[in-house]
Amino acid sequence: MQPFQIKIKGIVAPSQWDKDGKVLQTRIMTFNEDQFEVADTELGRSLLLHIRKTVTAAGEMQSIGSEKQIRIHKLTFHDETSSGLEPHQNKPRTGPEQSF
Repeated sequence: MQPFQIKIKGIVAPSQWDKDGKVLQTRIMTFNEDQFEVADTELGRSLLLHIRKTVTAAGEMQSIGSEKQIRIHKLTFHDETSSGLEPHQNKPRTGPEQSF
């Protein structure tokens, strides 16, 4: 199968370790349960420092056996606080107008 352009969003997870437990390779696990092994390139190796971070990756997808692999050309890291929810604010509650 020929590689084709793809853009995915997901969480960076380890996929391969050495005998001492050091992460050697990563994958991106999308929110619809697809998994993409990250190709061993300079940009791909940079994800070793971003385990459990949410990213959008654009690049070439290729099937290798039953595995999907992405050769990343562009990465966007997402702020974990941008969930769409307002951050909780601790305000002192005074008087009978407080609600629970």
